[in-house]
Amino acid sequence: THPSIHPSITMTSLTVKRVFVTGGTGFLGYKICRALALRGYEVIALSRSGTHPTTPRPAWSSSVTWLTGDCLSPSTYESTLATVDAVIHSVGSLFEDTRYKKAINMEGGIVNSVGIMAGMVGDGARRIMGNAHSGASGGGEVREKSNLEIMNRDTALSVAEAFEKALSSRPSITLSSDTSTRGKPPFILISASPWLPSQVVDKRYTLAKMEAENGVMGIASRANAFRPVIFRPALMYDESRPVTIPIAGLNAAVKMVESLIGVRQPMVYNPIRTDRVAEAVCAALTGSEISGIYGVEDIEKLADKVP
Repeated sequence: THPSIHPSITMTSLTVKRVFVTGGTGFLGYKICRALALRGYEVIALSRSGTHPTTPRPAWSSSVTWLTGDCLSPSTYESTLATVDAVIHSVGSLFEDTRYKKAINMEGGIVNSVGIMAGMVGDGARRIMGNAHSGASGGGEVREKSNLEIMNRDTALSVAEAFEKALSSRPSITLSSDTSTRGKPPFILISASPWLPSQVVDKRYTLAKMEAENGVMGIASRANAFRPVIFRPALMYDESRPVTIPIAGLNAAVKMVESLIGVRQPMVYNPIRTDRVAEAVCAALTGSEISGIYGVEDIEKLADKVP
């Protein structure tokens, strides 16, 4: 594990103009693209659709290049990485069943969306009870890689490897054994709090995020080509996606009950708005000394410092 860095920051400016955002049409990625575009960045947003997710398109979206590609296929975006100053990886999946993404986007109406989300939370609770009663599965059993591992770990490592490769080929980037990342191009990974309640979130999700963190930090230290910044938000919500609000509220309620019955955890994270995470990303881009792992409180502090 890596220590959290609590920023009481005097921002040191770093020139960043072109930013590559994976998952640019997603729940958080879209807000990151918007925050960047409104602050004058040139944004390249990677997604499988390669199009702006809504119509009519807002004015700020004209400064975003909507690129079709797949994080697991570097050939679809590696030429773009050769031209950018920073990478933000926001791809992820909270549930194995990706129907929840449509529910968050309110496809099919709010009643249908709430029903899907409630069903998934119920499935999680039943899975936890089933594991408790049945015990560990037999040793030696071979299992297939889950969608949670692919989306939350493998995509991050694929993009980080491709970014390191692109940077190492630039004559302006000098790779060295110096462990300082100050002034290096940033790679910002949107991870997750390790203390999300298992009543809501599959533990495989959290494990995959932690493996992604370790992998990205390892890639960064191997050649010291980029500056790793890892955000660990808790469950995120957005007023424009009403179905996310009760889910975030459930997280807060679980933490409250745990405190009342005397369950103590090392760190307690509150739900956080997507806009705040996006603002913190903007701050992390230009703060050349910002590196390491940031929990929710640290993310909020960074968001307060963005112009």
